[in-house]
Amino acid sequence: MTQENNNEVMIQLPWAVPQQPLVQTTSMVENPNKKMELNLTHSTDTTAISSFALSVIIALILGSLATWLAYWYGRKSFKLTEMSFKTVVE
Repeated sequence: MTQENNNEVMIQLPWAVPQQPLVQTTSMVENPNKKMELNLTHSTDTTAISSFALSVIIALILGSLATWLAYWYGRKSFKLTEMSFKTVVE
């Protein structure tokens, strides 16, 4: 590459994460016969799926409550309108 190609101008937006340098990791094994213990905990996928499922259950409960409340108030409103109509007619 020539020096001209390395001097490219990059525009960084204020909300963008700046470009990070490339990092390569390697692991060294001291004793291949030694057993390694792995601590396997719940992954973030399991946490995300369970929180999504919980939010769906909460949304269904709240939606059912709102539907029942709207139905109940609708019946009350209809009864009040009917009583008002009967009173005016009498």
